[in-house]
Amino acid sequence: MQLNLYDDNNNNNNSDCDDLSKQLTIKTNIIDLYNNHIQNAILTIENSQKLVDLMIFNGKHISTIIKVERHKA
Repeated sequence: MQLNLYDDNNNNNNSDCDDLSKQLTIKTNIIDLYNNHIQNAILTIENSQKLVDLMIFNGKHISTIIKVERHKA
């Protein structure tokens, strides 16, 4: 009887491990997907800001000189 109880517990432990493994896989996939969306958003923002106005403040005058390419920090 005790051996049968051990086998049931062992099967339950395997089932719990399988469930935990599936949950971890799903959570990892969600984090990867979230990371990809964040990277795409950052890339979109960086590309939209690639050209910026270079302004010079000289005393009372502010003038736009040229468009310059923005470099990543």
